[in-house]
Amino acid sequence: MSPVMLFSQRDFLGDVLKLYDDDRIVLGGVNVRSARINPGYRLTVFEQTTFSGNSRSFTTDTPEIRGNWSSVEVVTNDSI
Repeated sequence: MSPVMLFSQRDFLGDVLKLYDDDRIVLGGVNVRSARINPGYRLTVFEQTTFSGNSRSFTTDTPEIRGNWSSVEVVTNDSI
């Protein structure tokens, strides 16, 4: 099972994108509206495709993520 799963709809519904340790990806039009996050991991969403600009970080399951995000990063607590 992947440590982080992103969903295209709130409440963990819709299309799923699986992320793994130290993944950094540009979303390319993929909507991120909710996320399942295993203990020990942090998901950060960024406004810009360069992993910069406004950002938000999450460490627990999040049924609703608001905003328009262009890139995401997953790290373990060991990396924080």
